[in-house]
Amino acid sequence: MNKINQEKLKMWQEKLKKLISEHKSILQQRDEEARTNLGDDSALQSLEEDAETYQVRIDEVKEVIEKLEKDK
Repeated sequence: MNKINQEKLKMWQEKLKKLISEHKSILQQRDEEARTNLGDDSALQSLEEDAETYQVRIDEVKEVIEKLEKDK
């Protein structure tokens, strides 16, 4: 793997770590909201949508990483 691809791979791996961390935080917020929800479903729904968005982004980044690793 050339140096440019190594740098790209490292960048995408760091991005993945950050996304996973943010996703976990959103899931924790969602779980807390679900426990304390007093009928206001809009906040819970928003957090669920955010969690789904992050999961899609995580999957996309994993695909990029896999492609870079295959191109070694």
